[in-house]
Amino acid sequence: MDIYIFNLKVYPMKSQIFIIILLVIQFAWSQPGERGGSRDRRSLIPHGAIRLRPYPVIASTSEYKVYLLAEIIYDVMQFTLENDIYHAAIETEFIFKEEDSKEVFSKIWESQCQLPDYETTNRRNQFFLTYDSLMLPPGKYKITFRYQDLKGKQKSTMDLNFQLPEIGGIYAALPLFLNADTENELPILGNIPQPLATLTHVPLNKSLQIYLQTYIPGNSQAKAKITISPKDNSSELYSIDTLLQSVNNRISLILDPPILQWREGSYIFKLNIKTENDSLIQQSPFDIIWFFKPRSLTSLEYAVRPLEMILPKDEYKKLNSGGKSERKEKFNTFWEEKDPTPETAFNELMYEFYTRVDSVDRIYGTKNRTYGWRTDPGKIIIMYGDPNEVDDQSLNPIQPYLRWTYFMPDRILIFTFEAIEGRKKYRLVNEEEKSRQ
Repeated sequence: MDIYIFNLKVYPMKSQIFIIILLVIQFAWSQPGERGGSRDRRSLIPHGAIRLRPYPVIASTSEYKVYLLAEIIYDVMQFTLENDIYHAAIETEFIFKEEDSKEVFSKIWESQCQLPDYETTNRRNQFFLTYDSLMLPPGKYKITFRYQDLKGKQKSTMDLNFQLPEIGGIYAALPLFLNADTENELPILGNIPQPLATLTHVPLNKSLQIYLQTYIPGNSQAKAKITISPKDNSSELYSIDTLLQSVNNRISLILDPPILQWREGSYIFKLNIKTENDSLIQQSPFDIIWFFKPRSLTSLEYAVRPLEMILPKDEYKKLNSGGKSERKEKFNTFWEEKDPTPETAFNELMYEFYTRVDSVDRIYGTKNRTYGWRTDPGKIIIMYGDPNEVDDQSLNPIQPYLRWTYFMPDRILIFTFEAIEGRKKYRLVNEEEKSRQ
């Protein structure tokens, strides 16, 4: 299903006049990161293609059970087609070296990933989760992580620092984020949704829960207060104050904060837990990150410019006036008013618009800093998205042209471009509109 953002009346290029009416005609949900090829690949995998998380819980008075979580992005894994199913095989290894005793603990295991189609194997917004576990005594560790694709040449090595405190009083593992929309195919910590192998980088536009496990000696009751606040603001976005009873010295709890409503930014998770004889205060910072944010949104100065294509001159001039903070507020307000899902932090219409900006900049932008959205084909894609039909005769030696056809709900639009110097440049020379009746 196509997403038509604007209803555009295009006059012949001689007049150089575009009358543009901002009108959302039809909206179809589109998920971030699924328009492959529209952006520079380097921008698609921030913070690495592999996510790691050692998640320790107390197993006894002398040992921790450390769950070794690793997520590998589909796009870097090597898949082969076997019996109509795409298979990948990987080997992962965690090596723990205790700094004082120099004792070494390790765990190596193989995993298989199966996907139904080729398109899914190229997804840059989906990860394959693999895990195992290891029993470790308290100590300070250097971790070496090794990854190897068993069907390809992909290899990776990462180093981490890790500390397990002495076991005695109250202990709380740092929060574990869970993907609330995904069933856990691996029995990690019992029947909970699939965990994320991340502690500080939380993806925007994901329905997430938070898992907590606390060790309390003596099977006593505990009073717990949990809050989540923006890092630069003392106001609480989420708060729970409750009385809990430990079972076998442990308390497990799944929280359901409204993370979908929270914007990009830095946050602080705070846990305050008390028993009759002990207490613990723990703070854990995390960032909500739009991992597949269009590149054109990384700069306010640049993000405002393409709006010149869709707004009347006086409205664009007003939007782009004032100091930086004022312009940022106007920009945010502009898109908030057009957000089809204001109950969430993710603005689907804004995402679609700037994905198109990125796409036409990559395809039609030039080295002399001519922006792709200023070109004739770029303007059409900004308004209507990718065409339904393409007739490319750009290399025809007699009459080179490019023709795009859009099948809209009530009409058919046909745009014909003159091809100049092969495929170097296109100029709009004709627009046709036909009824679909």
